[in-house]
Amino acid sequence: MKSFYTYVYLREDGSPYYVGKGTGRRAFEFYGTHRPPNDRSRIQIRFWPDEAMALAYEIYQIDFWGRKDLGTGILRNLTDGGDGTSGYTHSVETRRKLSEAHVGRPLPLSARIKISQANRNRVWSVGSRHKMSASKSGQTHSSETCKKISEAHCGKVLSEETRAKLRKAHQTSQLMKENLRAINERKRERSYAN
Repeated sequence: MKSFYTYVYLREDGSPYYVGKGTGRRAFEFYGTHRPPNDRSRIQIRFWPDEAMALAYEIYQIDFWGRKDLGTGILRNLTDGGDGTSGYTHSVETRRKLSEAHVGRPLPLSARIKISQANRNRVWSVGSRHKMSASKSGQTHSSETCKKISEAHCGKVLSEETRAKLRKAHQTSQLMKENLRAINERKRERSYAN
């Protein structure tokens, strides 16, 4: 069961600057235009038995303290409250439209850099690696893609260090194939012996 509450963000002098209604971690996370104070002791929370009471108290608090934008008080709220939409879920049609609106839209460079930094030195769990491997299993590049890859590598000069690493990897791969062949051969011999 959800627990509903009203929260008040306080300035350093103790006066309120924002009133809201929430559930879960809403009071502690940044949404929209009003950032919660870094000092969590400057967030006052009051729990209510249901959402209707929480919304009513939010309206009361905003009315009591007044809004800066209307020149009636000290709060930064841009509405009179009571207009929350907790638990709202978009319809399948709306989700489809939102998805289509984002197709082909490239991420900004700043977002790509953040993602890159977050994934740098990331260690994937064994389960995740198996899932990623399984998702690519059986996929092959089209002839057009193969041609593009070939053209991208054409004329590339590899350093001696890189060539040595590739040689070693190839030798290890060949050695593994030979070992597997030998193991399978022994298995076959044993099965014929039985």
